[in-house]
Amino acid sequence: MAIKNIYKRIVTTFTWPVLIFFIVYKWTFLNNLMFTIFMFLTSIIASYEMQLILYPKSKRINKETGDRELPLIPFWLPSTLIVASYLEYTMTKDISLVQFCLMSLIVLSFFVEVIKGAGETPMFSNSIVNIAKTVLLIVYPSYICTFPVMLVNIAGDGPLYILMLYTLVFGNDIACYIFGILFGKTSRGIFKVSPNKSVVGYLGGLVITPVLSYYFMKIVPGMPQFSPTGCVFLGFLIALTADIGDLVESAFKRAGGVKDSGWIIWGRGGVLDSFDSFLNSAPIFCLCLTQWNLGLLQM
Repeated sequence: MAIKNIYKRIVTTFTWPVLIFFIVYKWTFLNNLMFTIFMFLTSIIASYEMQLILYPKSKRINKETGDRELPLIPFWLPSTLIVASYLEYTMTKDISLVQFCLMSLIVLSFFVEVIKGAGETPMFSNSIVNIAKTVLLIVYPSYICTFPVMLVNIAGDGPLYILMLYTLVFGNDIACYIFGILFGKTSRGIFKVSPNKSVVGYLGGLVITPVLSYYFMKIVPGMPQFSPTGCVFLGFLIALTADIGDLVESAFKRAGGVKDSGWIIWGRGGVLDSFDSFLNSAPIFCLCLTQWNLGLLQM
């Protein structure tokens, strides 16, 4: 069974970078519109899965009230942030369209709760929970999905950075899994949120991912040449944030009482199960490259 699961994870892990390669290199028309569509669809599916985690009863109608337990705004609405991100980096570069839309969605949620909360018994008794869950749904995953769209539009090198990010995140994932299976049996159970995950597995990822980062920079044609320290730093940072993303997704699923976020991806479960590490790493990776302007990383 373990060998079969490893096979599934390896096949899926190496399929995603290949798919991303074709999207960012072969279908680059209209400023990487296909990649934006990919992230938009990813955001919608992941948002639906996140809604089911936050609102386990959202599929069923409450017999007493006749209502469903739902977020203050439709789960798909935050995915418009992906559209805003595309427009901001291709057409309206002088306008912070993503930030405007983000705050508009949050303020809209506040307004809806002001109206909806009056019907609760007692009034507004669940307002903090309702707002907190909805804001989380806006940020995770939709707002986070705007960062890859930002990354792919970095002049000239954006597609390479996207490919690097996907390769390192999923490479870290498979390294953690293999090290955990082979050497981590005695170090399991330390992370209570995910008892089957081992410390040795995560340490394996922290070692392998910087090495993968270094050789990715050296082997891939056209890749900007970072300093060895910069390569190792990026690899370590991606591994660390990816591991945190994996653990926090486990916390979400435990809170929602589900084992997997969905079933759509072979060998992994749902989109969130497959992209939890990526969602946590993408903003940090993107900000390192854009805010620091590579000054600390390049040779």
